[in-house]
Amino acid sequence: MHPAQMEALLNTIEIEHVSLRDIRFPTSQTREGSDARSQDPDYSLVYCTLSASNTAHKGVGIAFSLGRGNELLLAAGKLLQREVVNLKLSSCWNNFADVWRRLVGSRDGQLLWVGVDKAVVHQAGAMLVNAVWDLWAKVAAMPLWKLVTWLPPEVLARAIPLWDVEDELDEAEVLRLLQRDSSTRADRIARVERGGIPAYTTATGWSGFDDSKVLTLLDEAMAKGFTSFKMKVGLGIERDMQRAALIRRRIGDERELMMDANSVWSVAEAISCMQRLAAFRPRWIEEPIHCDDILGHLKVQQALPGIQVAGGEQTANRVLMKQFLSSGAYTVCQQDAVKCGGLNEWLTSALLAAKHGVPMCPHTGGVALCQMGPHLGAIDFTVISKSFDGRVTEYVTSLEEHFLAPPIIKDGAYAAPTALGWGLDMKDISLEIYEWPTGSFWRDKQNWFDKAGREGQAGCK
Repeated sequence: MHPAQMEALLNTIEIEHVSLRDIRFPTSQTREGSDARSQDPDYSLVYCTLSASNTAHKGVGIAFSLGRGNELLLAAGKLLQREVVNLKLSSCWNNFADVWRRLVGSRDGQLLWVGVDKAVVHQAGAMLVNAVWDLWAKVAAMPLWKLVTWLPPEVLARAIPLWDVEDELDEAEVLRLLQRDSSTRADRIARVERGGIPAYTTATGWSGFDDSKVLTLLDEAMAKGFTSFKMKVGLGIERDMQRAALIRRRIGDERELMMDANSVWSVAEAISCMQRLAAFRPRWIEEPIHCDDILGHLKVQQALPGIQVAGGEQTANRVLMKQFLSSGAYTVCQQDAVKCGGLNEWLTSALLAAKHGVPMCPHTGGVALCQMGPHLGAIDFTVISKSFDGRVTEYVTSLEEHFLAPPIIKDGAYAAPTALGWGLDMKDISLEIYEWPTGSFWRDKQNWFDKAGREGQAGCK
């Protein structure tokens, strides 16, 4: 499609209605998703659909939580949804960054106090932003990653929010980074379509799994071609050491092991624990301390030669990411597109990571996030960093059976997504069963969440 044809097509599409549904899954029953901080998560999402004129396609976006958090996300989504009604998609072609500011609430004077580019308001805004991208890609008859690779650099540059990071990344540099190696973009696209997006798995190392289950899952993952595995730590140093030894013996010396503390340690604990766990040769320690502690992450990084410090899963916005990357506190960037302000702000983070030579390894631990992760990995390779060196996208098996086009793993890599949009469309039966509180699974379990989320943290001791 010629760019002028795309612009004319988008001018006919106007968003008319927003639907928001509270969908929750009882994953606390199996301890799937459990870690040192969240020991009983019920993976949940607010499921957003956009209806528009002149198309039967629906734009789908999600906001992810661990259960009761859906109530906050749903309320924030209802406050923000007025910004997307009557939006013409052609305005996204002209200046998506400006549209983005409205959708995430950055221009709403009554919402600023409860979350300028952060927290529940920002995540609800990201849901709307990603739903708009999904609708655009579907109207254009492309998977999301293909749409982004197809966009002219100047159009994509107009989608990237640079407010408050211009000292590190300005419009001229964005264009330079996007246009770099443009002559070989078709080769990179072909490589993604041929070989997929390199992945690692976290599904083998949830903290609530017993040793027997961990070993079984490791064997299954290695049979699928995985060569990189992540385990949860922060369960107490002796238990961490025992589990690390178990996993390292099973995967052998030639495969990668990563560790994730989910922010339960202090700076001193992180350094002390990882100095002992270094014996198992982890590639990185992820979220060792409080997610906003930039100086603390830098201290951990400096104290652990040979071990990377990874983060981004809970990095709320481009301003924090600028500081983590420019200071050297993150040596692996794990930004996803739901905690920050959607794909637009993820692109800002990815460009900052590329500028600083930090590999992008997107986080996908949560329901629906594995639908999005391979798109992010493909975009980074084809458009942003132009490299797969040191870059792996997270994979978990969480609830993928509820989606019409679940991700495909082949030889330890995500197959290039082929479904239109993000691939976030869920099965109608799953929505009917797991909608809270009226779905058939929940009707006789109205007290399920009354005591949820009260278990404590293990830490280092």
